[in-house]
Amino acid sequence: MGELMGFLFQKAESDLDYIQHKLEFEILKNLPDNPSAELSPLSEEEQTAAQQLACKTVKITDPPLEEVIMALHA
Repeated sequence: MGELMGFLFQKAESDLDYIQHKLEFEILKNLPDNPSAELSPLSEEEQTAAQQLACKTVKITDPPLEEVIMALHA
């Protein structure tokens, strides 16, 4: 069970790294030619999408409560 937990955390971390690099690439690709131009803040829709992604990531990486309790009693 410990190996599975380790694998799940490793996969979640890998997924987050991929998302971060993808976002950085997209941001750099879409930057204006003028590097001194300011970036506009996220729209409400973009903020909501980022929050939903964060919640999904937490749900995926957090083990069910029953597994945590069983692991503590093992």
